[in-house]
Amino acid sequence: MISPFAFIKGAFKFYADKNWRPDQFSYGNKDFRNFLRFSFGRLKLLDFNFDERWQELEKSDNLFASVIMAHLKALETKQAPQQRKIWKTKLTHRLYEKGLEEQDIRNLYKFIDKALILPEPLEKEFWEELKQFESECNVTYITKEMLD
Repeated sequence: MISPFAFIKGAFKFYADKNWRPDQFSYGNKDFRNFLRFSFGRLKLLDFNFDERWQELEKSDNLFASVIMAHLKALETKQAPQQRKIWKTKLTHRLYEKGLEEQDIRNLYKFIDKALILPEPLEKEFWEELKQFESECNVTYITKEMLD
């Protein structure tokens, strides 16, 4: 049986190489007729036009929009930790504002947390602000223990 992970791993690699543009993924052995090939459209986040498409992502109810937004802001704020903290906060708050289910918030936050890593002092500030925000919302969906 072909592992779904093998497909995902092959199909959704995010490389910084602008020339890498796969449109298919193959797995198996042609000689033994045990072969599977997937063809798919191309998406390169490095080609994303912020000016034209960012508002579309902000309005979207698609869960994957949050993943794309976090990835793009991680690239944009690589050398700007204070801006990164601001975006980590905005993107985390957005999960609650969209009215997502608790488990969806947790899962998406785990990605945001890995994508938008902060220096320790800013991470502490972020956690204090998140605790305050969750307190105001009367929820405790995200905890440090959940991330371990």
